[in-house]
Amino acid sequence: MVRDQGPRRGRAEGRESSPGPPHLEEGHETPGTPSGGPKDVRGEWPCPGVSAHPVRAVPECQALDWDSVPQGRYRAVEHTCSCRTVFYELVSCGGAYMIHRVVQGSPPEHAFTGRWRVREAREMWHRVLTGQAR
Repeated sequence: MVRDQGPRRGRAEGRESSPGPPHLEEGHETPGTPSGGPKDVRGEWPCPGVSAHPVRAVPECQALDWDSVPQGRYRAVEHTCSCRTVFYELVSCGGAYMIHRVVQGSPPEHAFTGRWRVREAREMWHRVLTGQAR
């Protein structure tokens, strides 16, 4: 049995695009801020609104050591939305876990940090998402 979900939003109502997800409102990380991050690119990439969006880094944010070379082949386990200039992936690399940071550009910049067990990696991933680590 299929239930009626009510009126659909978006293109069915004639709009070309949605007004944007709430994560792009004030208080969330927008690259290019005076804190030294990349420029604000709201609107440059469409946002499907289905992935996590990390919040702005807090003042007492933990600085992570980033390296430009991964420690082997890896696969993404989780990721943040790629609608921003900077997005992150939690990756599995030979039984260990790392965080992959991508700064979109031409060419994109890749950086990796960590070599944790799953529990430590999940904690650090949570810290990145909540702005407590960068």
